[in-house]
Amino acid sequence: MHAGLRARSAGLETLVSRFAVRGVQQVDVLAQLDALRVPVSVLWGRRDRVIPWQHALDLPPQVALHLFAEAGHMPQWEHTSIVSQAILRLVRGNDRDHTGDSQPR
Repeated sequence: MHAGLRARSAGLETLVSRFAVRGVQQVDVLAQLDALRVPVSVLWGRRDRVIPWQHALDLPPQVALHLFAEAGHMPQWEHTSIVSQAILRLVRGNDRDHTGDSQPR
C-alpha cells in the first residue's frame, strides 16, 4: 500500500472506531433530534448501503423525512438540485409536505 494511503487509512480507522463497533454505528442522535424545537429535515438515500434508510423510520414525528429513491449515502452529491430545493423549502418555512419519495424532476 502506498505510504500516503496507509497514513489516511490509519486516521480513518481511528475515526470509525469512535462511532462504530464491528461495523455497527454506536451514535444515537434520536434524543437530540426529539429535543429540537426548530424545523428539522433529514435527507436520506433509499440506496444507502452505509446506514439503511429503514433507520429513518425511528425518527421523531416532528422531523421531516425526505427519501431519495435513486440516491445512496450522499444524496447531497448525487442529487444536488433536489437537495437544494428541499433545503430552500425548509429555510423558507414551507417544508410541510414531506411525505413520500423525493424524486429528481
